Amino acid sequence: MTFSVYISYSATSASTTNPYGLPITDLPLGVPVNDVQLSLAPEPSGGTFSAATLQGTLPTPRFAVVKTQEGRYTTINLCQTTLLYPFVTGASGFDTGIAVANTSMDPFGTVTQTGSCKLYGYGVTIASSGTATAIQTTVPGCDSLANPLPGTNCFGGATASSNVIAPGTVGTVMASAVLTNFQGYVIAVCNFQYAHGYAAVTDLGLHNIFSSYLALELSPSSTIGSPRTGVAGIEQLVH
Repeated sequence: MTFSVYISYSATSASTTNPYGLPITDLPLGVPVNDVQLSLAPEPSGGTFSAATLQGTLPTPRFAVVKTQEGRYTTINLCQTTLLYPFVTGASGFDTGIAVANTSMDPFGTVTQTGSCKLYGYGVTIASSGTATAIQTTVPGCDSLANPLPGTNCFGGATASSNVIAPGTVGTVMASAVLTNFQGYVIAVCNFQYAHGYAAVTDLGLHNIFSSYLALELSPSSTIGSPRTGVAGIEQLVH
């Protein structure tokens, strides 16, 4: 015997600080029902009868009423891709170009997605004197600001006026513009699937040094595993 389960919930509204609405991490018990049970039970009164009345007084066959196992089994999250850029610098005469490609547009019929990326920088700021100060800083997605300046105060899309990264485009930003004097690693959290990352490190003006790499893709957040390991337990190269 098989049966279907349907879940309904109210979507959260977009806002300036949460342009995609707040993620629903898990559905509460009760409304809507987040626990499902099926039993074969031709028994009266919803199982409230006394065991003493069973013998010879109720229709057969009879089935035990299984106790409801309370617990959450559904998790609803934003469709996101998380990318790790292991080395980013915008200090000491160097710069890093950070790129994110939205590859949800393809020849395979994939449903396209549009969204922005928020950059989380972990490392140090290096003063002109060479002094390094520990820092944790963020660069918001341009669609979360009232007055966005893509490439200046936020991470935007492929054009100067684009606040999101559209399917089939690549968003880019220079570390020196949004992470001034920063050196460390950056985690980009993009509000769409199929994001892929690339970075290029140079001395200013491309005089002598050029090095590039692909970002690492971190597993999505899950109730089963951590965002760093997920079910597979590894970090994977984006390719």
